Amino acid sequence: MIQMTPEDYQKEEKLHEILENNPQLVFSDYPELRNYELLLLKSQAPTYEDENAIYATKLDLLFVDREGTLTFVEVKLSSNPEIRREVVGQALEYAGNAIENWEIDEIKEMFKTSCRKKGWNIDERLSKFLTPEVNPDDFWDSVETKLRAGNVRIVIASDSIPSSLKNIIQFLRNQMKTAIFLGVDVPQFNNGNQIVFVPKVHGQLVTINPPEKKKWEESDFFAALGASTTPEIVSIAKKILLWSDTQHLEPWYGTGSFYPLLKHKGKQYQVIAIRVPGKIVLQFQFMKDYPPYEPEEKRSEFVKKINTICGNQLSPDNLTGRPSFSLDCLKDEAKYNEFIKIMDEFLDTMREL
Repeated sequence: MIQMTPEDYQKEEKLHEILENNPQLVFSDYPELRNYELLLLKSQAPTYEDENAIYATKLDLLFVDREGTLTFVEVKLSSNPEIRREVVGQALEYAGNAIENWEIDEIKEMFKTSCRKKGWNIDERLSKFLTPEVNPDDFWDSVETKLRAGNVRIVIASDSIPSSLKNIIQFLRNQMKTAIFLGVDVPQFNNGNQIVFVPKVHGQLVTINPPEKKKWEESDFFAALGASTTPEIVSIAKKILLWSDTQHLEPWYGTGSFYPLLKHKGKQYQVIAIRVPGKIVLQFQFMKDYPPYEPEEKRSEFVKKINTICGNQLSPDNLTGRPSFSLDCLKDEAKYNEFIKIMDEFLDTMREL
């Protein structure tokens, strides 16, 4: 038996650093969330009250899980007088400002900045975190969709959360419908040779059988699209769905995405995906392996045709990835019809195989 002695943190920065490098401590005491790995997006993430704000407030730590749910962590030691009530308003303010004002490109840039600071390869860091079947574009779309819906986690981390704050946390946890508000004690113990952390999460809701993850269907996709864009954009997406039906394509729905799939002679082909919040993504990562489009010049011609419609939104150099353009550019009926003509040509070409 080894006796461990409680040891105070000398500074909040130390607990901040420990959680930054060991995000698994945040939920390790919560059965419902302990298997959700967290990826650091930014330490000291800037949030603004509005677009005209001159100075940014700084959220201590911003993490994300593989499902695309953001976790906001504010660190306060029990010796800090703000741990009583002020920290609650502070944490809610950071989350509220982020939900209202952050754009997905800003969040991506935060992640890139953190990777550069720590000397990590950006693409390798993300691909290592995501499972192989998760498309990075789908992942970031899910982050944006959940952020806009207020589906986030807000965590106050401390060495010892006072009883009054525990009561507030539990109250907010019970009342909030989309966001999750939690507190976590991370006391440390030392025996002179090693340090042990014993996290305790406050605000847990006990669930005996957590519901299985629901596969997205048509209604889920259009509900998410409608929540993040305009009725006009939803109408365009529904027109494309109707077109795919007339072409006998099979719809497949991922998290925040819709793929019209061509099944022909025992094989499956795809050319586009429609993603929340209103983008069409070309599937060159697959098209480059389809015999008619293996030559780079064929995909280059495809990009040129789309660019005549969407105003050169596509880079002519991205011929093996997932270039995207806005559904908004198809509001004009003539442009929409020209786009459908290009899609029909693709299907005719593949059906000739």
